[in-house]
Amino acid sequence: MGVFLSDSIECEIYNRLLSNTKLLATIRNELCLTLAEFAEIFMPKARFVLAGLVQILTKKVPRPYTISSFYSTQACCWNWLLKSTRADLLNHGLNPETFHKRRFYKGACSDYLCNAKPGQVIKLFKRQSVFSTLDVAIAPMIMIANGTGNETLNFSIIGIAPFRAFWQDPNLNNGNVLFFGCRSPSHELYSVELRALQDQGRIQVHVCYSRDGVSDEAPLTTLLATNLRPRSRT
Repeated sequence: MGVFLSDSIECEIYNRLLSNTKLLATIRNELCLTLAEFAEIFMPKARFVLAGLVQILTKKVPRPYTISSFYSTQACCWNWLLKSTRADLLNHGLNPETFHKRRFYKGACSDYLCNAKPGQVIKLFKRQSVFSTLDVAIAPMIMIANGTGNETLNFSIIGIAPFRAFWQDPNLNNGNVLFFGCRSPSHELYSVELRALQDQGRIQVHVCYSRDGVSDEAPLTTLLATNLRPRSRT
C-alpha cells in the first residue's frame, strides 16, 4: 500500500501505523474497515495504479461444496445445500461522514450462489470423490451427520448434505441408518424426504435436538450407544 503514497505527511502516518500492531489490530477487528475506507481516512492523496493494486489483493481460494444429490436422479441437475450468513459490520458511534453506508459481511461464495438468477452462468470445477458406494452396496451403511454431542466422539462429524446422495442411491442396501443431530425441529433438513424413505423401509432415521428447549431427546452419543450393536471381531 505504501508504494502508492506520494505525500510526506501521509507516508509518516502510514509508517507509524505499521509500527503500531495494537492499533492495526483495533482497526481490523473493531472498526472493520474496508480497503476503500482505510485509504479514504489515512491515504486520501494516494494515487492507485490498477496493476500494482491487483498484486497486493488477497487471492480467493476455491470454495469446496459437496453435491447433495445422487448422480442419476436428475440427469441435468446437481443439488447443493447452502447456508447464507449475513453479519452487520456497521459500528454505531463512528464518524457518519466516513461510514455513510450500512455494510454487511455476506461471506465469500454461498451468498453469491443463493442469489444467482435462473440462466446465470457459474464457473466451477468438479473433483472426484475419494469415497464410493459401489463397494459397499451390499452392506448396510451407517451415516452420522453433524449435531449434538460430537465433542466426545473420536472421529469427525460432517454435515448431512453428502449423505443425501447415498440414501437416494437405489442400489444401496435397505438397512441403512442415519443419525442426525441439529438444534431444533426447524433445522431438521430433508425431513419430509427422509420420513417417506423411512416409511418405505429404505432407511432408519434417528434425530436429536440440542437447543429446542422442549424435547427430551437424547444426545447424539446416547443415540449411537443405544441403537448400534457392537460387532465382534473375528
